[in-house]
Amino acid sequence: MPTSEAPASSIPIPAPEKIALLGTSGKVVRQADGSLTLFYLAEGPPTHFNTLCRRNSRDHGRTWTDPEPLITLPEDKGLWGGLEALAGADGEAHVWFIHDRGSGVLGASPLGEGEKALMKTQGQILDIWHLKSADKQTRWPMPKRIWEGYTGSFNSVMQMSSGRIVLPFSWLTNRSWYNRGEGLDAFTYHGNFTSTVLCSDDQGATWFQGTKDIKVWAFEAAYAYGSCEPVVIERTDGSAWMLIRTQTGRFYESVSPDGAEWSIPRPTPIISSDSPAGLVRMLDGRMVMIWNQCLRYPYAFGGRQVIHAAVSHDDGRTWLGARECARDPRRHEPPPNGGDFGTAYPFPTVTADNHVAYVTGQGQGRVLLMRMSPDWLEATHAACDMADPEEIQVFGTKGVGLAPAPGLAGKNALRLTKELPGATAGAVWNFPLAAKGRARVKAKFEKGCRAIRLSLADHFSTPFDIEDDLFAVFNLVLGDNATLAGPLDAKGLRLDDAQWHTIDFEWDTIAARRCLVRVDGQGEVALPLLHQTAGVNYLRFVSLAPEADPAGAWFTEIEAWVDR
Repeated sequence: MPTSEAPASSIPIPAPEKIALLGTSGKVVRQADGSLTLFYLAEGPPTHFNTLCRRNSRDHGRTWTDPEPLITLPEDKGLWGGLEALAGADGEAHVWFIHDRGSGVLGASPLGEGEKALMKTQGQILDIWHLKSADKQTRWPMPKRIWEGYTGSFNSVMQMSSGRIVLPFSWLTNRSWYNRGEGLDAFTYHGNFTSTVLCSDDQGATWFQGTKDIKVWAFEAAYAYGSCEPVVIERTDGSAWMLIRTQTGRFYESVSPDGAEWSIPRPTPIISSDSPAGLVRMLDGRMVMIWNQCLRYPYAFGGRQVIHAAVSHDDGRTWLGARECARDPRRHEPPPNGGDFGTAYPFPTVTADNHVAYVTGQGQGRVLLMRMSPDWLEATHAACDMADPEEIQVFGTKGVGLAPAPGLAGKNALRLTKELPGATAGAVWNFPLAAKGRARVKAKFEKGCRAIRLSLADHFSTPFDIEDDLFAVFNLVLGDNATLAGPLDAKGLRLDDAQWHTIDFEWDTIAARRCLVRVDGQGEVALPLLHQTAGVNYLRFVSLAPEADPAGAWFTEIEAWVDR
């Protein structure tokens, strides 16, 4: 039985801090002395990135030195792009680039995920080149080519405790729906990309390729990549773990005893859009993952409007948090017609004070340099700050926004009305992931308001997602006049009295497999679990009015607690 009294709030841990809005993405690495270096390719002529630069920080990523050019890459045989970096165990820095060998991939206006049909990859080249500094990062020789073919990008690198350097990436095969392969491969399709690794056991002097064909099935036949943009991390037992971007709505995983030979990938329960992850090991042994826990949006098979972070105490087998750790600064605008956009492509590193510094985002005005405490992901309580319009998501909707709460001096509330037929009136709020937990909302329903739904979900989808109820974990539907049917009253409980009511949710997705709802501490309505899940971390508010509802409702004092 839920109690009418909510537990006391714990002392809040600061949310992720925005350090800077960057002009281009880059990779932050931690040096042996604890300082941080941001490596990136500076833009020269439009869309030409051929100057490797660095900026340094000695206060754990809060402030940074001015840009320092290190080397200019020659463009007489092709253009450069991409970047991955590592502070090696020998004190030198490693930097990897992609090079188009004059095939014309780079230099033109970039095509984004929404333009796959226009992408021409046959006959084009994106080789991998490697640069290793000398004399303790004071000299920067020209890079050397270490792999030939076509790789879209790379998003991770690690040096294992054995000393082996492992660079994962995906590469273009000759697969197509018309050339799926033989044997059992002919019954399905694995996309036109597959994943692999390059390894070095001599600090980058020589390289060899590990398992060449780490493949996953593709969601559709025309433009699906298949196995794409893998990231790797070493587990505490010395083995390696790989998370693979797919178009299936979740990551796939592969494991390796040595970083070179990898198992056949299997699906994970980690929900994700068609976007890569970032993985880091904290100084205290915890693992942090940053990724887009987004579904049902036409761009990137789920969208990239927000990016999430979670922490694991068991090497990635279970996760806590799933919190929004960055939001697209321009998500309130319609997306661009071309090129990539959003919060994807996280590049995290661990600071000497055991925080995560990360670069994430794509597109002009969208690349963020952030800093986050992993302890924030461990928090068991969250409250919606109604003074912060960024915290509750309402973009792409009509009739929804923050306004002074009527009758509650000094407080704001979420105002939910339906203004335009065919336009969704909805809002989305994120809280710590909980298999078992509680949430509380103070609500005021205006006289004659139309039907409203409050849903608990286990992933992000846009506030205007018209299929969200079909994929929710629990749905509470209040009919016209905010009527709550059920054992509270044989005729239902009508709430549209223009008074403030407290709605409590208490759910258990593991044992009881239900959510109990109370209004003003009375009665009890049981909502069934709609699908198996690791827990819920989103509360959604949606008007169900078919055309218009100027009366609508107000919501404030929104909180959630995790039971552990």
